[in-house]
Amino acid sequence: MSNLNYQNMFEISYILNLINTILLNEKIYNFVIICKEKEYYVKDKYNNFKYINDVNFLQGYYRRFKQLLDTFLLFEKNKSDPINIYLNTLKYSDNNIDINLLHSLQIQYCLNKDYFK
Repeated sequence: MSNLNYQNMFEISYILNLINTILLNEKIYNFVIICKEKEYYVKDKYNNFKYINDVNFLQGYYRRFKQLLDTFLLFEKNKSDPINIYLNTLKYSDNNIDINLLHSLQIQYCLNKDYFK
């Protein structure tokens, strides 16, 4: 998927499930990711909706959420080419990509590609 972005990335079921699981376990945010009319939003505890796109989550409160999104985006675009993943991580600062998550995804992909369907 060469034109992968934050919106269509959520159409890959494991990503939505795993991001929600990570956020729930980390207890950083009090929101859920929902789909309305084939578009994805963050719904906060006050029932406010924020459209998930490439500019809403650049910094501040949602920084960890953006880090997860960027990590999954990098992985999905390059999962069949681990060397390219490594070379692409050099472009990011340490806080833009969750290296541990990225390595776990790579290992899981090597062990069981069915997980990513």
